[in-house]
Amino acid sequence: MNPRVHTNIPEGSVAMGSQRACKLPPTDTNSGGLAFGANGAAAIGRPLVCGPGGAPSQMKYVDEKSAAAPVRVLIADDHPMIRWGLAQVVSAEPDLEVVGTAEDGVRAVELAEREHPDVVLLDLSMPELDGVTAAEQLRERSPDTRVLVLSSHPQESVVAAAFLAGARGYLTKDVSTADVLEGIRNVHAGNITGGERLGPDWPRG
Repeated sequence: MNPRVHTNIPEGSVAMGSQRACKLPPTDTNSGGLAFGANGAAAIGRPLVCGPGGAPSQMKYVDEKSAAAPVRVLIADDHPMIRWGLAQVVSAEPDLEVVGTAEDGVRAVELAEREHPDVVLLDLSMPELDGVTAAEQLRERSPDTRVLVLSSHPQESVVAAAFLAGARGYLTKDVSTADVLEGIRNVHAGNITGGERLGPDWPRG
């Protein structure tokens, strides 16, 4: 099944019940999935508007995956460049959204309690409140939020402390940006990330 589909809902209509029909122009197979309106302009992300005679003046394709609500991510790290870089990487993904950044653990908990993000990308070594304590407070004050630790500490004892505090994933800062993005998506999906850093007797549930 092709994941990209046409939507032809008139502007101001609800996507239920009967829909006003529009005449679709021929598809340009070299357009890479783009649909073009009557004026030749790409209409991705805009509602379809039917012109005189039912001809569409605007059209769009909807990617069924990206049509879902994006994963809302809060980034907490005490290094400004790391915060900025992570925010740029995460916000560039169509299925992810940065809802805030925090420079310490106290601010991370405050923002999470206010914004209720889906995932908090959390450093451990932060002022005011360390990441392990912040993860414990996040579990109490924003229980639906899942924590993915991104830390420079590879020691098993530190990893274990993070998981015991409620983290659902643990990555070290030497991983690639692709690993970070995959970790965010996996943790949001309910999976454990980085559990292989723990001993074989550690529960994986």
